[in-house]
Amino acid sequence: MSLTESKDAMLQIARHCADSYAQASAKGDSSAMVESVTQAKNYARSVSQVSDAILYSGTHIMKQLEAQQQSLRDLDGKVTNVSNSFHNLKTGAGEGALNRLRIRGTRPPTTKWRKIDSATVQPPYLQPYKRIPLQERMGDFDDIGICLQPVARSKVANYVSTPLTP
Repeated sequence: MSLTESKDAMLQIARHCADSYAQASAKGDSSAMVESVTQAKNYARSVSQVSDAILYSGTHIMKQLEAQQQSLRDLDGKVTNVSNSFHNLKTGAGEGALNRLRIRGTRPPTTKWRKIDSATVQPPYLQPYKRIPLQERMGDFDDIGICLQPVARSKVANYVSTPLTP
């Protein structure tokens, strides 16, 4: 039954109640008048209950739709964040993101780092670092040019050829 058909059916029932009341009042039959008024009240109560049920179910459906739309928006935001991250990694703009992907505290084995003194107290992972100069980083060389600290073999030639200042 469509909305228009149900509206027409409701109007017919209301007209029937009004006609029966009019006929009863024309005859002067008070019991028939009371009966028609009771029918009209029952009809109004049932229409009210039906409209309340329709309103409740419509509200419930709207809440479900809003929840689904919100979850879709959240999912869309997550997908956008992931795609932006991959784009940054691909284009090189996400070099910092690549560093964040590494486990904190791991650095290449031949590199030493020194903290820069900072006026503000920051958590350790936010404190800035700077590179230590080559001589300080690699340690002392003896007269023959052999590094006393372990270093990768491929880099020894570069360090040996570097003149040392006392």
